[in-house]
Amino acid sequence: MILLLGIKKNTSLDVRAEFAIAPSRQKILVKRLKEDFKEAVILSTCNRTEIYINADDSLEDNYIVHKIFEDLQWDYKKLSPFVFLLKQDNAVYHLMEVVCGFHSRILGEDQILGQIKDSYILAKEEGVLGYELQKLFEEALSCGKKFRTECKIFEVPVSSVSISITKALSINAKKFMVLGYGEMGKLAAKYILGHNIDKLYIVVRNKDVVNDIEDDRLSVISFAEKNKFLNQVDAVISCTAATHTLINKEDIDVEGDSICIFDLAVPRDVDSKVSQIDRVRLYDLDYISSIDDRNKAVRKERMESYRYIIDEKIGEYNVWLNTRKLGPIIKMLKMSGDETYLQRAKTFANKSKGKEDLKLAKTLIKSASHTYINKAIDVLKEESLKGRQKECLDIISKIFLQD
Repeated sequence: MILLLGIKKNTSLDVRAEFAIAPSRQKILVKRLKEDFKEAVILSTCNRTEIYINADDSLEDNYIVHKIFEDLQWDYKKLSPFVFLLKQDNAVYHLMEVVCGFHSRILGEDQILGQIKDSYILAKEEGVLGYELQKLFEEALSCGKKFRTECKIFEVPVSSVSISITKALSINAKKFMVLGYGEMGKLAAKYILGHNIDKLYIVVRNKDVVNDIEDDRLSVISFAEKNKFLNQVDAVISCTAATHTLINKEDIDVEGDSICIFDLAVPRDVDSKVSQIDRVRLYDLDYISSIDDRNKAVRKERMESYRYIIDEKIGEYNVWLNTRKLGPIIKMLKMSGDETYLQRAKTFANKSKGKEDLKLAKTLIKSASHTYINKAIDVLKEESLKGRQKECLDIISKIFLQD
């Protein structure tokens, strides 16, 4: 049975931090889980920690939760009130929703797809996957890709950074400047360089921190050099942690082409007086938030209209799962058919007058036996998909498997 242990919504960041599993420990811990369960996958990101396992049906919920806490060295008394446990259908549905971005802090963001893929690959490489959990994650990744392709959620910006850049690109900005290279600055640089632009300046205090990008369009400059290039750009994204303003009215030339400045910092990076210059369009977080609120509604409506993709993928997984569970029964039915055929052929051989008669009889008996066995297998598969597997299996067993 597939189970998921996750963290409840609205759990504080401090508590979530105690569940977090560093990438360097995931290999060790996922192998430890495999010692107690059939299969295991650990999904640990900045916003969530979820443990997926395939456990024996006979194990009790309380035992499973205790065992996971023990394997991962979590404080059960302190942290157990903050977790939930989902089983089979509910666990499967949850994973499909997660991979499509329904549970992300920013609705519809696409980073979670890559994070789930990384967790799946790690588990596969460490040999802790069998058939059911591996198939589930393969279907989930396929679901996430199809959902994003058909839903086209990327058309609706999902963060203040992407909203700002989309706005700048809409007015044909080709030369950009990003102030700061923290989490938001890195994201801004990634988005900007992903488009057809001419130039990007990244302004930092220490140039050595920008060591993860190789692009001819990029120049890394210091804050002391900022004003040499500020009046040459079409758009500025400012997202530093400075305690004072970094762009002031006197830094902007009165004459020149239009320039849009997006101040995403708290406190402000850009003096509000800058907006008094005619060629400047200054956008602050309040403006960006108003766009984001509208975008959230659009994203939610669009995502909900494509939820059928999740249902399709779950249906495909359940068909595979039910067929797999029928494997041993199907094998027994075929063996029973072969035994019947061999018994009848032996009886005929004892009474046959020639080899040609025996050959023909074997062909006919085998064909008849296989015809009815295959019909029984088809009926069993159909009834299993309708939830009537047990009743059908009882009848077929009495007909074909009992002497």
